[in-house]
Amino acid sequence: MDMGANSRVLQSKSKRIKKQHRCLYKCETEANMKKYTLNEIFVSEQGEGFWTGTPAIFIRFAGCNLKCSWCDTNYFASCKITLDEVIRLVRKWKDEYPNVKTIILTGGEPMLQVDETMLQWFKLMKFRVHIETNGTIEISSGLVMSLDWITVSPKIVEYPGSWKQFNGDELKVVYEGQDLRIYEEHLEGFIYKYLQPKSMSNTEETKKAIAFANRTLGQSWSLSLQTQKIKGFK
Repeated sequence: MDMGANSRVLQSKSKRIKKQHRCLYKCETEANMKKYTLNEIFVSEQGEGFWTGTPAIFIRFAGCNLKCSWCDTNYFASCKITLDEVIRLVRKWKDEYPNVKTIILTGGEPMLQVDETMLQWFKLMKFRVHIETNGTIEISSGLVMSLDWITVSPKIVEYPGSWKQFNGDELKVVYEGQDLRIYEEHLEGFIYKYLQPKSMSNTEETKKAIAFANRTLGQSWSLSLQTQKIKGFK
């Protein structure tokens, strides 16, 4: 390669690097302008659904647009922090637990606060990003592109008509004795369907409901348990 061609290659590479740095700087600038209200950031195992037993960094968002009587999130223990601070805390956990490859965005209702800037940073850090949502807010195509797993847990027994996100990887329904036919119209939008006892108080009834729905209604539910409560971890 002659000197002129080599110079053009180096200039092109330099432009790409500068462009990437400008994009990262823009993300940092935007992050400093916004604060997220969080309950906590911690490392634990996923206790429910398809990924039960998988270690992850949990980011629990404060605030929800629903008020379920059996919700176990402490909304009073929250603080406002910037994305830069979130990233620093995530990096701290990543350094301490290098084998943890997944971030789980949970709540509360994370869709009230999650944005593309946050997700882009987590992807740059090479994490799989999962979200757990009540499905009241439709997830935009831009966010979907940066999410590796979507769990939707609709609360249409308490809030009829509130379900808006009709597709995802996992549908997780808290069983309170309701007629499971109310979910039938949207079951095809999900790969995995889980029925979960309400606060671990009606496990046997949930098992019977699954057997009935799968045998009689032709549905395909599986049982999800809150193993974090059984094993005694967060």
